[in-house]
Amino acid sequence: MVNLIETVKRINSQKVPEDEGFLIAPHWPGFYPLLERESPLKEIYFLFPKTLERQKEMIRQLKKKNVNCYTENQKGSRCNHDQKL
Repeated sequence: MVNLIETVKRINSQKVPEDEGFLIAPHWPGFYPLLERESPLKEIYFLFPKTLERQKEMIRQLKKKNVNCYTENQKGSRCNHDQKL
């Protein structure tokens, strides 16, 4: 668990500028206070499929919060500053 925390902290400090949002999904909302960040979405857990309308709204929110990085549990992380997510 310590390795996981250190990895997410490193991603946050090295790859995510302070003026950008950082999406941490689907099961780690506890990282937001640890990183002193807010979730870029209303949802902090992603347990159930969303309607197409809600998915589009979530995409708008991510763009508005300038989210270019995300992490997905064991799938790793992705930061893309050349092309918006």
